[in-house]
Amino acid sequence: MSYNLKKHITILTLITLLALPLFGVLNCCSAEDTPQDTTLKFLEDVAGIDIAKYQIKTINVLDMNVGIADKSIKYVFESDGRKIEVSSLFKNDNLVWCKINNLAGSLILNVPTGNSLDSAKSLMDRYQTFSKAPYLKPIRDSLNTLTELKSITVETDNVKLEVYTEGDFSRFYWKDTVKGIEIPQKAVGLVYYNGTLRTFSDHWNCYTIGSSDVNFDREKAIQTAKELAEKYSYTIGNTVVDNFTVVDEYIIAELTMQNRGECVLYPWWEIRLPLDDIYPGYVTEIRVLMWADTGEITYVQAIGGGGGNVVVSSEETSNPTATYILPTTDALPENENNSVQNLLLVSGIVALMIAVGVTVTKVFIKKKKK
Repeated sequence: MSYNLKKHITILTLITLLALPLFGVLNCCSAEDTPQDTTLKFLEDVAGIDIAKYQIKTINVLDMNVGIADKSIKYVFESDGRKIEVSSLFKNDNLVWCKINNLAGSLILNVPTGNSLDSAKSLMDRYQTFSKAPYLKPIRDSLNTLTELKSITVETDNVKLEVYTEGDFSRFYWKDTVKGIEIPQKAVGLVYYNGTLRTFSDHWNCYTIGSSDVNFDREKAIQTAKELAEKYSYTIGNTVVDNFTVVDEYIIAELTMQNRGECVLYPWWEIRLPLDDIYPGYVTEIRVLMWADTGEITYVQAIGGGGGNVVVSSEETSNPTATYILPTTDALPENENNSVQNLLLVSGIVALMIAVGVTVTKVFIKKKKK
């Protein structure tokens, strides 16, 4: 085989190899799940609902900015007299909350039923597989310490599990802890009725910890709050109210982690200073909020039965809900249409590239024969 023929065959091979990755790129781009897809997979693979046996009637999709959620999805499913409504909330396309409301008939499940404890253990196994988040392992492991369903609090590996059960109702609630400080924002929760999942939440990964250093301990925080109370005053009508007396033995100081911005948490004191009397405006205590790492005061206010100088304002807002009807079974969703069109386009390009390479090679061989 001549050098030039080898050269053309090499070019043809390179053309083919360069074209093949286009299929991989296309497959990667089409594999991303939408929040709607994630909700359906969660219901099937985690909640244990046999979604294939239901028909989807409507989907309500709402872009929002409430708390940690930026998107809301609501499904309505029906099947032979059965009807369920599923609401879910997402943050950056991650499922953070889901409620399953059984409106009619019994749920069609693809998992065996049991008591709420057994169901919670099985569900958390499935959720670990579904999510693959590393923080779920100690959460799931905490259930291994329970042998019977009862109200109990268990603390293991910086995870605090609170179980509450009464009658047909059971709740499992996990909170992160750091240096003994509970972090209710980083939590996972399950609510069951009759052993069937009703509500799921996971906003553990929605927050990060900026610092857990408590540079102002309880004693120092209370002392700082009392010094502020000595200088504090409020106005009722034309009367300035000041010169408060704090009852030391009833002071309440609670240390938590709070959001300082961008969902980053820092230690935070809430100090409640009870007063010796009812002051004008029915004020009975002074509330002081401060960051425990810096000592910065964020809030000082007199509160009580009459609210003191508390001014409450509210603004009613409403957001439109965009309603989407699923296409019929013989229709192809738009994203799948785009995928098919892209596949045909790439296939055509690949075929053209290969055809050009083959043609060039054939022409070269014919010329060599002449």
